[in-house]
Amino acid sequence: MTTAPTVNAATLDQVVNDVYKVNVIHEPATARATPLSPRARRRERRRDEIVNAALALLGEEGLDGLTMARLAAELDLTPGALYRYFSGKDALVVEMQAVCLDVMMTRFEATTPSPPSNPIVAALAEILRVAWFYAELPREDPSAYRLISLTLANPDPVVADEAAVRVREPLERALTMVADRLVSAADVGALSAGDAISRSVLLWASVQGVVQTGKLDRLAPGFFAPILRVTQLLEALLLGWGAPAVHLTRALAAAPESPSP
Repeated sequence: MTTAPTVNAATLDQVVNDVYKVNVIHEPATARATPLSPRARRRERRRDEIVNAALALLGEEGLDGLTMARLAAELDLTPGALYRYFSGKDALVVEMQAVCLDVMMTRFEATTPSPPSNPIVAALAEILRVAWFYAELPREDPSAYRLISLTLANPDPVVADEAAVRVREPLERALTMVADRLVSAADVGALSAGDAISRSVLLWASVQGVVQTGKLDRLAPGFFAPILRVTQLLEALLLGWGAPAVHLTRALAAAPESPSP
């Protein structure tokens, strides 16, 4: 049996850079050259039902409460029937992660606001829009945010390396999408030249960290407001990457309002 490659920071960075350099964006796993048979379609629908039920259970009971036995009972299946679709909890969790990333990307790309007329402001606004979209995830899609937060907040790997490989492709696409915007910004003079992939990782990781502090807002309403703090973070990062202050101020003016406590 071939052993799946270990997923670590160096491996992921190299893979994403390779993907970006050749400008390859993989098609989603659902894109196929030939139609599925009725049996295969039924199987896919059942897998989707299992993933959706698992996300709902995760939202109610957390990652520890998501067990194969509990999920099987929720779906009125025997545990053995559930294992015909997923080899275990690790395989299920990474499929949930991949689905959440794909759904997030689809939702983001479906929103196309009119860009500002100034190309520098427009380029900065696109980077900000990505980060603000993610900052609003806990409110817009609590199950997806909970899954991402639980798996990242734990310092230990939540799933085995060989299972985690499944989520690499949608993660590459998400990081490449951010990198594309950073390159476009540098091309029009909105940012200084720099490693777009490294910047995209830093941007996402920083925003994720700030968003996770949002749960503390109940202790001091307004102080830990994710949109407010993410906006301040973005201003510091983009200024450090060479954004012209005047243009950045105009782009930041489009920040969404923080929800009322």
